Amino acid sequence: MVPVRFWFQSDMRRYGQKLLSRRQIQRGGLFNPDYVERLLNYEMEGVPGLRHGLKLWMLMTFLLWHEQMVDAPIAP
Repeated sequence: MVPVRFWFQSDMRRYGQKLLSRRQIQRGGLFNPDYVERLLNYEMEGVPGLRHGLKLWMLMTFLLWHEQMVDAPIAP
């Protein structure tokens, strides 16, 4: 299991908030910004249930992959 709750209480908090910000999610147009914001708030507040951290981790890894593989310019 990925310790997302621990990470969001320490170093990854600011990075996760930036990557999953409403503005970034709206710009990408792939996910519902209200839902992502709710997941992020649940994790920050320590609300138990339904693996919020795991969902955030999957969103973050997908967004980073998408940025590197889809949005990146094609090398000559």
